[in-house]
Amino acid sequence: MRAAFPKWDGRQPWVMAVPGGDPGDGPARITVAATPQLVLPIDDAHRVLVLAGTPADDDGAELGGHPAQGSLGAVWFARRDDHWQRTGQTDSILWSGFFGHIGELKRVDLGGGHQAVSVENGSCWQGFCEDFLSLVGFEAERAQVLVASQAVMSSSVGGTPGCDEALAGGAPAPQQDAAAPNADNCFDIGGKWRIQPRAGAERGDLVISYSGQDLVAAADGATFVPRKIAETLVLRYADGAYKPASGKDPTHSL
Repeated sequence: MRAAFPKWDGRQPWVMAVPGGDPGDGPARITVAATPQLVLPIDDAHRVLVLAGTPADDDGAELGGHPAQGSLGAVWFARRDDHWQRTGQTDSILWSGFFGHIGELKRVDLGGGHQAVSVENGSCWQGFCEDFLSLVGFEAERAQVLVASQAVMSSSVGGTPGCDEALAGGAPAPQQDAAAPNADNCFDIGGKWRIQPRAGAERGDLVISYSGQDLVAAADGATFVPRKIAETLVLRYADGAYKPASGKDPTHSL
């Protein structure tokens, strides 16, 4: 971290002002408390220090409430004359997450020598929960958001009374009762993702396998019944991003 910010004391987060995302959503720059998360090896001669920033005051005290996102930043290094030299910096590449924290970051090998960082986060609102995945690709001199906030889980079991019983095959919920479990408020779907190599492609496919249950209208037109979810969404790299190639996302927006 000191190689990126020489005046950093090594104890407290580094306080810095970063671009605030969409100018229409708030201040042009936001003060964050930045901390090192991981070092990404691009190749033998290039490294990237990945930073997470949490909205903060000028002293580094966190300010993020529930809807506040965290920032992903990075500093680039190149090995020259047997020394690592700082060659570039992007203060904010992606805003995501909740309570000011961007989420869990992990290194991801996309194949063909291409590296990325996965960003996983989620939250609950009155018992309704969602989890999301973003992917940021890194090259020797730049970064690019490959996937932004792809839903990988949604559940309303904790927010709709009787939903768990309805999904388990209990008494069918009547359609005329808006407060009862129905197709809009009763679902429990989870997903697992992976990078799957594809012959002839530099980058593997992003494959998300979903499973779970939700409710659908019954044939009688008067009740809702459970439906099993088993869906695979394939996102394929093209023109700088991962785009849907087959399957669908069966999660429910809250």
